[in-house]
Amino acid sequence: MKVLFVEDSEGVQKGWASELRETVVQMFSAFNFKQAERLYREHPDIDVVVVDNDLGIASESGRVFIRKIRDSFLGKIIAASGSLSGCSDLMKAGANLSCEGNKEKVPEIIKQILATSKK
Repeated sequence: MKVLFVEDSEGVQKGWASELRETVVQMFSAFNFKQAERLYREHPDIDVVVVDNDLGIASESGRVFIRKIRDSFLGKIIAASGSLSGCSDLMKAGANLSCEGNKEKVPEIIKQILATSKK
């Protein structure tokens, strides 16, 4: 499984990577939406995209990124905002799953996707 993390906190990304090291084949990290778009284009076989709503840049949002990839991306998109309203906004934009405002749930959601895809 290949996962793209779109999250501006290096600590959060490291935590997710640490929990998923043994289950995820390859992880890509983007700290802004420009990096995320480049990685998405370079790796069209990504299975899961984890998207934060706000990366600290007013002109960019997870909603815009999701709308850009939703039509061409066939995998799962996880809304990974630290707030319920942020997750709700990402779900409205086209995310499939939500961490419900708790970013610590992301690794478990990915493990569930992996378990389901093996069946």
